[in-house]
Amino acid sequence: RLMDKLFEIITSKRKEIEPLIRTVTDNELATLKPVVLRHPSFLEALRNPKHLSVIAEIKRKSPSAGSIAAGADSKEQANLYAKAGADALSVLTDEKYFGGHLSDLKNVTDQFTDQNILTPCLRKDFMVHPIQVIQAASAGASAILIIIRALSD
Repeated sequence: RLMDKLFEIITSKRKEIEPLIRTVTDNELATLKPVVLRHPSFLEALRNPKHLSVIAEIKRKSPSAGSIAAGADSKEQANLYAKAGADALSVLTDEKYFGGHLSDLKNVTDQFTDQNILTPCLRKDFMVHPIQVIQAASAGASAILIIIRALSD
């Protein structure tokens, strides 16, 4: 049943991003490294040996739990999490199943830049094409979540 839901979501995601798909070269992806390096390091945020690291998640709904925080403002939530000491944030950007949007990530990372908050952000979505990696870097993500079962060879 879980695999059926994952397959449904991945199929939906492929249809959703179809209009955006174009060839993305390895060279183009390699040029993202300097862009991502300007963002706070997700890895370093989790390597603090003095305490257990916390990744706080901005998530409005889920396929299994339904509505969690339907009207949540991503910037407000991000500020609360950063002030509470979260080491990193996970921002859901899937709209159909999780109520997020790529603009949530962009708004949070822009706000953090403006306020000089060094909390790195992960784009949490169903990554099925390299164009989504470029989107993530452009939106200020320090990392992305990849579900291996969502990828083809």
